[in-house]
Amino acid sequence: MKKLFSLGLMLLTVSALVFSGIGHASADTFNANDIMDDSIFNNSGTLAVGNINAFLNQFPSSCISPNNGFSSPDPTGYSPSQGFTYGGNVSAGQVISDAAQAYGLNPEVLIATLQKESSVVTGTASYHCQYINTAMGYGCPDSGSCPTDPATMSGFSKQVIHAAWLFKFGQQRALGNVGWNVQLSNYPAAGDHWDNSDDPATCYGGPMTQGILSRGCGQAATYFDGYTTIDGSAVHMNSGATAALYWYTPHFSGNQNFFNIFTGWFGSTTLPSAFKTPSSSTVYVQTNGYKFTVPSMAMLQDYGISPGSIQTISQSSADSIPTPDTASTGLSTSLGYVVKSPSDSDADGGAVYLISVGTRYSFSSMQELSDYGFSTSSINYLPLNYITSLKNGGGLSYFFGTPSSNAFQVSSGTKRIIFDSSVYNSLNPSNVTSFLSDGTASIIPSGLPITNREILVSNTAGTVYLLDNNTYYVLPSMDTYSCWGFNGPLGTPLYRLVNDSYISSVGTPSGLGCLYNTDASTTYTLNGSNKILIPSSYGISSTIPNSDLLNLINKLPSRSSSLSKVVKGPSSATVWYIENGVKKSIPSMTAFNLLGLNLNQIDTISDSAVSAIPTGGMKLAVGEAVKTDDNGAVFVVDSDGSRISFASGDDFSAYGYNWNSIDSFPSTSLNSYYPSTGTSISPYLYDQTTDKVYLMGLSGCYSLDASQLTSFGQSQSAIQAGQSYSSSIFPYVSLSSCKPVSLFVKSSSQGTVYWVDSGQKHPFTSWQSLQSYSNQSNPNVITLSSTTINSLPTGTSL
Repeated sequence: MKKLFSLGLMLLTVSALVFSGIGHASADTFNANDIMDDSIFNNSGTLAVGNINAFLNQFPSSCISPNNGFSSPDPTGYSPSQGFTYGGNVSAGQVISDAAQAYGLNPEVLIATLQKESSVVTGTASYHCQYINTAMGYGCPDSGSCPTDPATMSGFSKQVIHAAWLFKFGQQRALGNVGWNVQLSNYPAAGDHWDNSDDPATCYGGPMTQGILSRGCGQAATYFDGYTTIDGSAVHMNSGATAALYWYTPHFSGNQNFFNIFTGWFGSTTLPSAFKTPSSSTVYVQTNGYKFTVPSMAMLQDYGISPGSIQTISQSSADSIPTPDTASTGLSTSLGYVVKSPSDSDADGGAVYLISVGTRYSFSSMQELSDYGFSTSSINYLPLNYITSLKNGGGLSYFFGTPSSNAFQVSSGTKRIIFDSSVYNSLNPSNVTSFLSDGTASIIPSGLPITNREILVSNTAGTVYLLDNNTYYVLPSMDTYSCWGFNGPLGTPLYRLVNDSYISSVGTPSGLGCLYNTDASTTYTLNGSNKILIPSSYGISSTIPNSDLLNLINKLPSRSSSLSKVVKGPSSATVWYIENGVKKSIPSMTAFNLLGLNLNQIDTISDSAVSAIPTGGMKLAVGEAVKTDDNGAVFVVDSDGSRISFASGDDFSAYGYNWNSIDSFPSTSLNSYYPSTGTSISPYLYDQTTDKVYLMGLSGCYSLDASQLTSFGQSQSAIQAGQSYSSSIFPYVSLSSCKPVSLFVKSSSQGTVYWVDSGQKHPFTSWQSLQSYSNQSNPNVITLSSTTINSLPTGTSL
């Protein structure tokens, strides 16, 4: 529960801790009557989670920075019955942000209070981090000890959320808002709930602002003069925030400490008057009796003014505030990032300032003004007291950082981003730096990043560029990133921009590829680990890169073996065969095997390298059986790239083919890449090696001598002359296994046995006749294709 003390009494927190050496001295003066405007106190949008954590990370000894591994349970809700509830551990920035958002409180108030009460933000006090469990001093009265029971208020997250509630409750009650309570659904996440419905019944005994107000708990509204006694002196509560701060710490010293910390880190606790009219979106800032135009909301925030504080006033009221007459006053009519007073002889000696994050930084010289990309025409002239009301950041450094944790060096009219900490440290060993908003940084012209090696830069759209020796190259795909080995042998760092304007325009850079010539005759492809030589016989070439890229390519080791003629890309299953400067797809496993290839021969190279090789159709194997999708005719691929047909299915089988081995293709592709010659395959095959003729039968192949050829009505010379293809194209025929032919034959489609003689077939009328004629009890009968049998005229029966 959050209410574990007597709320009828003023809450007394521990006395303020010593504050020293944090931030810069503020031009603001502590006003005991007006410590903070309510608009600043209520501005929960000043810092996002990442900004809070980045702020904490600035302090090497911080007790609660993510850099030092701190985490704490996340406040996830409140109910009258359960009190506060908590989730898993999160960063201190998340705890502070969720507490601030739940109660509509400026997270900077919580950060400054943490430092005031326990110095855990910087961790630089003598007691260092021992007070982490009572970091906000919540429930720690001057007259007693701090809570130590983890079930109550002990623990960082409990301290922060209780304090956030107490600040906002005190502010609202001091303003007389007795019905104030928080009702939030699904915050900070779905399923979480904040239900402060018990707050209207909670009694308040703290300071009140001036007016006819009720303190709650059934008390009637009465007049309060707004005064409270602090350390024996009457102090007027000009704002509910001021009352809440005194309720939390009822001492001048503690609140002076809070004020110093807050203004030293975050700027003024009071806002100048920002306003607009109902009929216009133009925003003005009022100071010194004049109104100045605000060019943008980003600039308004750089002047330390929250856009949420803009008030809408009547047109007549706005018109009553004059715009400076430049001729007579020397003042500009609008705010600007680069400012000075109209006089060169006033208190600041005519200094010129850069305004950012509610802070003024002075230029050391006109040269520095020029180095930042500005000129005298960039200067806006504002009243000196308004300029000096902003936090003094001291002299502007040639190095600056931004809330997005980027670092820059300024020179010669541009800012140059520095990604690598080692490069930054070598350039700025003393770490003298300024802190500028992203909006301020964006108006300074950008140059090339500063780097001591090649780097990769990704813009906000995700496009990645290689920056090598001040030249950009675009990476067209992740495939190109991989083939270069940027995440492997080269180890090239990749930096992501939070703002594309942080680098100069890359223009239209050349695209990186994965195929390069290192000289006029030597071509390599890159595969992520090394560069692979492409044999000149493949007929593939590419452009020769400039010397910078060539030096980078040569950092990759050369593979000992050249590129295989069989390649594929990582994103596709298609396997390609490189031949005569083009790549041809291998369409099937049958073709792959008949080409005599194995899986170990496949080189996987980048998709872009594959794409760079011209496409030349498909690669079929010599002897492969193929057909078109729209026709049943079966062909064999010849060695000259044509295809020849089988006259019959029996001949197809006689040559050892299997029906499941036929590859089918669209007729347009097959006709284009492997045209038909109109030639048919004969069952008689002449072999050039043995100078013999063989007959393909369904039960095997058979060799024929001259007399046997005569018996079949054939001659070797005629067969040889009529055969346009080589016997070697048939992968399933083993001529060395062929047997001598028999003159007793039959076809697969009928049982009649024939005797072949003088080019005729003579049918046997019975088995006994065959046995008698052959003088064998079991004569050797061979089965031939119907095509072969039918080609022989029928003679007399036997």
